[in-house]
Amino acid sequence: MTKRVIFKTAGEVLKKVREGIYPNQADFAKRIGHTQSYISKVETGRKKMDMAELIEYCNALGMSVTLYAAEVEYGLYHKKPKEERLNQYNRDFIKKVLAVFQSFYLT
Repeated sequence: MTKRVIFKTAGEVLKKVREGIYPNQADFAKRIGHTQSYISKVETGRKKMDMAELIEYCNALGMSVTLYAAEVEYGLYHKKPKEERLNQYNRDFIKKVLAVFQSFYLT
């Protein structure tokens, strides 16, 4: 797992929580004294926050850093990446096609 994946997942968690409270980034940015661009970079994993920024961000969302870390960990280890889901879909599809052909040609 790369740092890029970790930061992206971490940003997705913050975005999910923020959208439930502040539907747009600009309102939340005003609340915590940052720009909308800053929020966008955090939520897309392009901005790495230090611990003080993370605590400030989580507090503004009414979420503990501990809960945030647990959500990020869950997202990293229990959510299959899109490519893996597609590969599984392709394998399942191929199995179904083969089953149809086998039943057609073997009966």
